[in-house]
Amino acid sequence: MNLAIFLNIRFYYDGERYTADERYFEFWTSFTEYFKKVILCVPVLTTRERKGAFKVDLKKKKVEICHLPYYETTIELDKNSFYIMPQVKKIVFNNISEWDIVRAVVPNILGISILNQARLYSKPCFAYIRGNYKKSLYEFTGFKKIAAYLIAQFLELRIKNIIKNIPTFVVGEELYNKFQKLNASVFKIVVSLISTNDIVKEITIPARLQKIRLLNIGRLSPEKGVSYLINGVYKTREKYGYDVTLTIVGSGMEESHLKEKIKKMGLNGCVKFLGYIPYNSEIINLYRNSDVFILPSLTEGVPKVILEALANGLPVIATSVGGIPEIIKDGENGILIPPADSEAIANAIHRLINNKNLIIDMIKKGLETIKEYTLEKQRERVIKILRSYYHFNN
Repeated sequence: MNLAIFLNIRFYYDGERYTADERYFEFWTSFTEYFKKVILCVPVLTTRERKGAFKVDLKKKKVEICHLPYYETTIELDKNSFYIMPQVKKIVFNNISEWDIVRAVVPNILGISILNQARLYSKPCFAYIRGNYKKSLYEFTGFKKIAAYLIAQFLELRIKNIIKNIPTFVVGEELYNKFQKLNASVFKIVVSLISTNDIVKEITIPARLQKIRLLNIGRLSPEKGVSYLINGVYKTREKYGYDVTLTIVGSGMEESHLKEKIKKMGLNGCVKFLGYIPYNSEIINLYRNSDVFILPSLTEGVPKVILEALANGLPVIATSVGGIPEIIKDGENGILIPPADSEAIANAIHRLINNKNLIIDMIKKGLETIKEYTLEKQRERVIKILRSYYHFNN
């Protein structure tokens, strides 16, 4: 059987190899363990310029790329939908005879269109709802924000109509509660890139608890809440007198603003920006040379960085939004705090610094948690559900 997957990830082709902006596709290409072939239906830009941080392994031709029209952002896709949609429908029509089961990510107009076509041709299909589009509109203002909200509202109505009759996987309790009442076949899933072999075998405890190295990894945009984190670090140093340092890995629209904020607050010596770094040995070393991972997001699905932090033996401080409480249990394998609350960030850091045994317990429980969210376990869960729903063996 062949599995066709639509991903809302930008791919690049230089004539010899494919690369992508995100590693997220690797979870789905791992399904070659169960399918004869995995076909990734993705927007592809053919360019001689080397782009994309992650090389796409075609796994000895068991992975194929189905080229869709390229677009930079979802907003650009929505604006050019009258031009792009007919092309995609033609591509699906020409290829669907080779697809035995179809999966698409929503909310996305291409994902919705591909699922509709698959159902029209009586192909088994399933949906994956990755996030809450309405809650990710922080980067827009004025008319653009209104337009984006209306598009999100329209897409949500289309999603509700589609998922009534197909198995649907969602990220986190929030999305599960939202869509489960529409369809009994809604399942929670964590798209994990952590393999069993990636989990550390030994734990490391900071030698001096008063000198804590915080790590944050993510896009520098308003919904990631990094501004509140910087305020929290300032409060921790001023209120408690701790020698706390913060390393921020990522880039984005707020980068210059955040750097200026740090300068004004006199934090240049203790807050460091490293820019964007793809997941590699350098990132792993950053995890293993830090003491606490902290994620102050205002909205999230289930962030892969939390899984990476747990796998590398770090206690986690994170906001109780989206799918985060699915993974982090307050006081057990991490500390949950309300979003947009710098005081709560400072208090959480203080709580860890004053309790070495709590840090040890959180690290141990975090390592137990991540064993339930490995790529292998989550992939097996998807396959088991699809087999029970469509009664196929592969």
